[in-house]
Amino acid sequence: MAYTHISRLDTTSGNTFDTLEAWLTAHGDCGQGSEGHTSWNAVLDEDGTSITRTVVWPMKTVRDIERSQRPDNPTFDGVVISETED
Repeated sequence: MAYTHISRLDTTSGNTFDTLEAWLTAHGDCGQGSEGHTSWNAVLDEDGTSITRTVVWPMKTVRDIERSQRPDNPTFDGVVISETED
């Protein structure tokens, strides 16, 4: 079952960014470089301080394993918008 995770990542720096690329440069790839997902997409939110990220994994277990191996990133706070399994 495919697992889709949508979250908003808010910068903790107080800075405003003009592009998604600038936001990612300041905060890391935010899972984009992960080998376990099947799809990764993000957009810079209107306020320029957060991104909305959608990641699809082949199953939730793969996401859980990846998440357990990744350290927290103090440069942003994450808020889950939705999680679905298809």
